[in-house]
Amino acid sequence: MRSASILVNGPSAEQAAKYSQKCLALSIGLHINLTEGTPLCTFEAAPTLFREKPQKDPIKHVLGNGRGQMWGKEEFWKRCEGGQISAKEVRREVTAQLERYKELFGRYPSHADGHQHVQAIPQIAKVICDVLSEYGVVSLRNAAEMSKWESSDATSSNKMSSLISPLPQYSAFLDRVRTNSLALRRHHEPNKLKEERSSNCSSSSVESCKSLVFPDHFVGLNTMGSRNSIENLITILSAEGVGDGEAVEWMVHPGYTCAIGEGDEFAQSTEREWEMNVLKSPLLTARLAELGYKCISFEDFHQTRVKECDE
Repeated sequence: MRSASILVNGPSAEQAAKYSQKCLALSIGLHINLTEGTPLCTFEAAPTLFREKPQKDPIKHVLGNGRGQMWGKEEFWKRCEGGQISAKEVRREVTAQLERYKELFGRYPSHADGHQHVQAIPQIAKVICDVLSEYGVVSLRNAAEMSKWESSDATSSNKMSSLISPLPQYSAFLDRVRTNSLALRRHHEPNKLKEERSSNCSSSSVESCKSLVFPDHFVGLNTMGSRNSIENLITILSAEGVGDGEAVEWMVHPGYTCAIGEGDEFAQSTEREWEMNVLKSPLLTARLAELGYKCISFEDFHQTRVKECDE
């Protein structure tokens, strides 16, 4: 593992920031959270992000469903699509989270992603991108799953059909994330930064090499938990034909299983340790090396793309 991201309004944010000092090689980004816990903004500054007005002494920085907290994944997506979430308030909250990140780490992050994929919601994607660009964040997750949905090779798709068929309980949501991400990737086309800069230096969409860039490929929506295995990952990477010099982001959720009563259902799942064991396997490193892959961080990815622009 070379990169991670942090929920700065989570209950263990300070502890995680301190612990990161022991992992200096780990590139830590911002995990933008607009769906769980309590916003960093006050109710007066961002009322549409709250389910209801907090009590006089609200419990801050607690994830889950509780009084005065955020809407939750499904309701937040629904309200964004219905125009009930203020773009200005999203801007304020993302800005507050960037400032909180700086308080914890002494700098702004170089990369970001969204908790429950909020960066893939069309109604607020531009707001998020604009704020990140203003703060010098250069890399953003784009969850356009590389397997099956982008493959033009029917043989490859059939080969992986049982592997990457959507998880039943998340099928509709994952389909929305994937479809939206594909549309955003095609519209934004950040990886054409070099060409756009050369042909049209005055383009408003490309001001400098600090424009947001996505890794060339993404995998992880349908390889979570018990589906996260060396065999599945290698099958996908082998079938999709990643070009020389292209980057693949592999989304994982490793960790220790929380006890009942600690954390939410996701944190209590034994699949967190399953994923951690996959990442710790020497076989994974060996198999990736056989395919010619090198594990890099988002910092490395960013530096490579900036160098390409300067050339």
